[in-house]
Amino acid sequence: IGGQCNCKRHVSGRQCNQCQNGFYNLQEWDPDGCIPCNCNASGTVDGDITCHPNSGQCKCKANVIGMCNAEVCSHISITIWNKILYLISSLKRLRCDHCDFGFKFLQSVNDDGCEPCQCNLHGSVNKLCNPLSGQCECKQEVKGLQCDTCREHFYGLDTTGCKACDCNVAGSRSGTVCDARTGQCICNPNIGGRRCSECLEGYFYLQRNNSFLCLPCNCDRTGTVNGSLLCDKSTGQCLCKLGVTGLRCNRCVSVTPGGRYLGPFVTQSVASACVCRVVKEEGVLSVNQVREKCVTFSVLEGFLFIPYQ
Repeated sequence: IGGQCNCKRHVSGRQCNQCQNGFYNLQEWDPDGCIPCNCNASGTVDGDITCHPNSGQCKCKANVIGMCNAEVCSHISITIWNKILYLISSLKRLRCDHCDFGFKFLQSVNDDGCEPCQCNLHGSVNKLCNPLSGQCECKQEVKGLQCDTCREHFYGLDTTGCKACDCNVAGSRSGTVCDARTGQCICNPNIGGRRCSECLEGYFYLQRNNSFLCLPCNCDRTGTVNGSLLCDKSTGQCLCKLGVTGLRCNRCVSVTPGGRYLGPFVTQSVASACVCRVVKEEGVLSVNQVREKCVTFSVLEGFLFIPYQ
């Protein structure tokens, strides 16, 4: 009646020459006539489940891929895993069920279907990620979903990747790692520097077998210039006033003319570093004996000079 032919299950049209909505690829040998589009509603525009009647291509959202044709797949070979992921079966791309290159997490609530991978430009090999997990392909010694963090014992992510912390084994605390951003190692007491390879101010270096110690300078501020408590980090030598000697600047320099010399510090009440003591043939007088004989005190280059009486 009316010329309508008796169509197969998924075929329509008066002459049974086209697939029903949601089906494609009309074939004589197919008992149902056409095969389902099987469009992924999460990845199609407005959740449309219809496809092209011949190719089966569904209507994908902006960041979702469908048929993997030569144009779409031309850049697949950038990484090995992308070759495997996208090249095994191009038919699976017909259904808008996969994120486009550089996108991840297919969701129906996303108007574009998928969100950008956002791989870190410095830490990733390229801008592509696994569309299901979102994992970007990281450079060596870089980690994180977006390849934005240095692995343990590395720091300072930049265009070249991450650099080795290279903490000094002797100076850094065992079992610790450096700061992933600054590279600062965790130092043992009295030790500093990014690699924990030098002594802090006020300490000096002492090598001991395969290790080293940082010992306090212990400068005597009475005998150092401007009362400094700092010393040479290699030798431990404090900066002494003129007329003062010793590693810690705690002894006075000998003076021979006139039979006088500068001896050890005699009193904390004396403002300057050293006090002249009188030498006689029978020996050195006591401080009190010297003071009894002294009439005047004159300042000379940072130490008190007591003239011989």
